Amino acid sequence: MWSDTLQTLERAHLTALAVWGSASLAVGVMLLLPLLIRRARAPIIAQFALQCVLWGSIELAWVLAARNQVPLRDYAGALRLAGSLWLVIETVAAGVVIGATLAWGGWGFGRRLALVGSGMGIAVQSAALLVLDIIFVRGIHL
Repeated sequence: MWSDTLQTLERAHLTALAVWGSASLAVGVMLLLPLLIRRARAPIIAQFALQCVLWGSIELAWVLAARNQVPLRDYAGALRLAGSLWLVIETVAAGVVIGATLAWGGWGFGRRLALVGSGMGIAVQSAALLVLDIIFVRGIHL
């Protein structure tokens, strides 16, 4: 793989991450606003929306910080990038499991709806990052 091709692929990944982060942030705000305006109590929706807002903000901050610093990489740099991505993939896969466990535990042990909403939010955000990172790492041909 040529260095400029990898750089383009990495920028495309950052763009996809920015789109997902923006969508997460927008969905979270759209879910939270009616709850705040009406002063309604809906713990599942509120906690899910809060996860969307938090993760979306972090993803956008990550993209803004990394966007102008995408280097041209040689073979060793591409190898390090792929290794780092596999570590991130393992971490977000664990996030899917942790989120599902929180949701299941919150529901199964006392119907704690806020915990269910948080777990669902963590699982959804982690699953999306898992998909984006797998697409990216599969595009790196070493």
